Amino acid sequence: MIHDATYLPRPSYWPPDWPWDGTGLNTDASYRYGPALIRYNNNHLHFWACSEGDEEQGIADFIRYKHSTNGGVTWSEETIALSATPGSEDGTAVCDPNVIKVGGYYYMAYTATDDIGATGGLNNHVFVARSTSPDRNYQKWNGSGWGGNPKAILRYTGLANRWGLGEPNMIVKGNTLYLYYTENQGTPKTRVATTAINNANWPGNLTDRGYAIANRDFKEDQTAVKYLPEVNRFIAMAIGNRFSTNSYVHVWQSSDGLRFQPITNDNITANIQPTAHNLGMSGNFLGQSQMGASEYIAYAYTGPSGEWGRWNTWLNKISITGAGWGRQPPPIPSPPSTRANNILPILMLILEED
Repeated sequence: MIHDATYLPRPSYWPPDWPWDGTGLNTDASYRYGPALIRYNNNHLHFWACSEGDEEQGIADFIRYKHSTNGGVTWSEETIALSATPGSEDGTAVCDPNVIKVGGYYYMAYTATDDIGATGGLNNHVFVARSTSPDRNYQKWNGSGWGGNPKAILRYTGLANRWGLGEPNMIVKGNTLYLYYTENQGTPKTRVATTAINNANWPGNLTDRGYAIANRDFKEDQTAVKYLPEVNRFIAMAIGNRFSTNSYVHVWQSSDGLRFQPITNDNITANIQPTAHNLGMSGNFLGQSQMGASEYIAYAYTGPSGEWGRWNTWLNKISITGAGWGRQPPPIPSPPSTRANNILPILMLILEED
């Protein structure tokens, strides 16, 4: 467990040299869901997640950040990495972060809306911001550059009073940025857009590539996608049957990052906390993961009280393996035909116990 919804952080007035144990003291909303994870230096982890906001400010959600140097055993103090900009298009909530680092900038894609009071957080759009630090000073895309009032990079124009667009996920392969996001007008689907990442104003040059996953499982939420350079494949996963005692991890794969197929093994239930939802997966700064036992997933789940908005967060170590893969695999030869290129190696995801 890397977030305990019952834990009350040490108050600002508490003397720093006095011991503090806030476990069991919090009774308010508390959550860290839809996490973004960057792994580097073997087991160092950057972690961002959607978290409770501030009612007095009229902000429903903040995006908070923390950092671990030992694979999630201990964590730094949290900071608010991103907040809503009052009176703007993201004025009432920022959520569902996903982060990559290209050059000197951390790019954070996120979900936001400006009508949380009117519709309960519907009609969402996708935004992006960037910073030279992981935990602060993000400048939001304003429609033509960086800084000032934010403008959506993907705008929802579908049926009124639906969830809309959100839950973005970015990866970089070569010079191409792939941006995955959920479209929800009643039945959630995963879309993908691409652009050239060497363009500093790439948010204004996205090309829609259609549905990456058009038929998701029952109650399946956001799709976490990573690229696996060692096998030249894309892997995607999501929580199915979210918020239920039968929640599981659903895994997909793709040869081109544009169209995904379910992996032909059973959905993963071992070592998953019941009532899981909104999963994120670790990778490097470009959203690329390693085969083997290097990566992590994190997700929120309902605590013992069962109350809405009081969710713990769990971190799992995972292993990614597949037919014919070794720890030092040979180079993948060019396929002899288009038909051969459509035959994918079987990938497997194994959630490890502590």
